[in-house]
Amino acid sequence: MGQRVSRAMSFVVVFSMLLGIIFVYDIAVVADTDPYTGLSYTISNGNATITDFTPLSGFSGHLSIPMMLEGSFVTAIGSYALSNCTSLTSVTIPTSVTSIGYGSFYACDNLVSVDIPSGVSLVSENSFLNCTKLTSITVSTLNTVFKSVNGMLLSKSGLELHICPNGKSGSVTIPSTVTSI
Repeated sequence: MGQRVSRAMSFVVVFSMLLGIIFVYDIAVVADTDPYTGLSYTISNGNATITDFTPLSGFSGHLSIPMMLEGSFVTAIGSYALSNCTSLTSVTIPTSVTSIGYGSFYACDNLVSVDIPSGVSLVSENSFLNCTKLTSITVSTLNTVFKSVNGMLLSKSGLELHICPNGKSGSVTIPSTVTSI
């Protein structure tokens, strides 16, 4: 009887250790740089977050962020990930992205336009601060959180003005529905 209990306990201990390894593996963070785009990223829990960008030789100014990196969906553009990238003029964000982090495009002096896809539900404060040539933010009509009016980023309800691009010149008319800036 003692040997059965001992074997059962050994089995439970080994099984618990294996489960622990599996769960630790699932939350492991992997960091790497994509050689085709110059984007640095981390992968955690099967989701990729863009963390930095170093333009490759011959970079044209347009960055197309891939939907997947190493088999993981790109779901976030991290805080300050593309900040101070003065050679960036336009960016295509994939539909897999759900959040744009704080200051992620901060001081991208030559960024002119941004298209926000349907899946984005969070655009953090100061995401496009000091983008002095940014004139237009467009939002997919399928986005349920945001919309674009005259190149400005508003809540879908139209009650909140989130971003009026720095590069807009002349007079700017804020929609009459806006109650919060």
